[in-house]
Parts: sequence; C-alpha cells; structure tokens
Amino acid sequence: MIKVGNVPADDDKSAYRGRRKINHEQMPLRFPEGTLARLDAVLKENETRTDLIRETVESVIVSRERIIARQRQAAEAQAQREREEREAERAAAEKKAAAKAKRDAKKAQKRAMSEAAE
Repeated sequence: MIKVGNVPADDDKSAYRGRRKINHEQMPLRFPEGTLARLDAVLKENETRTDLIRETVESVIVSRERIIARQRQAAEAQAQREREEREAERAAAEKKAAAKAKRDAKKAQKRAMSEAAE
C-alpha cells in the first residue's frame, strides 16, 4: 500500500494513524457581542472557553433531563390516581347495583309470599 503522509492512498482506513477523536460531534456557535469577554471573565485558572462551554452545556442538559423525569413521574402518578378513582367509582357502582338487586329480590320474595298467602 502506498501512503501519502499519514493518509493511505487507497480506501483502507485501518492503515490511517492519527490522534484518536474524543469529541465526535461538532456544532459551530455564534454568540452575541460581548459574550466571549464575559466567558473569559469567569474562567477558572487553566480552563479554556471550550471547557467552560462543555461543562455548562452538560450541566444544563442534566438539569433538564431531571426536570423531564420529574414531569414524567408526576404525569404517571396522576394517571395512576385517575385509574384508581375510576376503579373506585366502578366498584362503588357495582356495590350499589348489588345492593339494589338484593333489595329487589327481597321485594319480589315478599310479593311472592303475600300472593301465596292469599
């Protein structure tokens, strides 16, 4: 195989040698005027703008993921409460219907007894 510098001449990428990529996703950003100066003003010692931006983005993502998880949990809890309320209403309606059927059966029994006595 013939190499030109570090890049192989053919399509064999396994022969390529170079620095291992650690950050695979990129997104160019444009900031409002004065933002970079503000970033520089809050940098820690030996911290780069990139470090600060990555840390900040990660922090915001984690925070929003927590918020979303809490919202989902609250929605699931609300749905569970609603299911329990519907089940309680159904059980109460069944109990009421059973009590009415029992009363109707007693009335029918009394009627049958009074008709038999006549």
